Amino acid sequence: MPPDFFSGALTSIYATLGVPAAFSFLSEPITVIDKTHGVEAEPGGGAVVPTLVPALCIRASDIAAAGVTLEDFVEQDVTVNLVTWTVVSYRPRPTPRGESKGEYYLYLRAN
Repeated sequence: MPPDFFSGALTSIYATLGVPAAFSFLSEPITVIDKTHGVEAEPGGGAVVPTLVPALCIRASDIAAAGVTLEDFVEQDVTVNLVTWTVVSYRPRPTPRGESKGEYYLYLRAN
């Protein structure tokens, strides 16, 4: 099997741009990419009008390593770059090798 380019690329991106995020239900911080300036999110129900919402990018591998599920993040507080937010939902950002090799957007609400 060829090397996993996407995992290596994500590792490099997170090493360069990542910041620690302290989640209220975890004892150790997880490295995330701060997108609290807003990312496009399509509302449910088949609507196609994108809106900008604050988010964090988190690697699927880091979620698995922490021994938690995505549902565990919902309605939990997270502090990143000295600002506390609440996770309200999530969306996968898979790689061509699948969802477990990619990352997720954790959508946030200001506290």
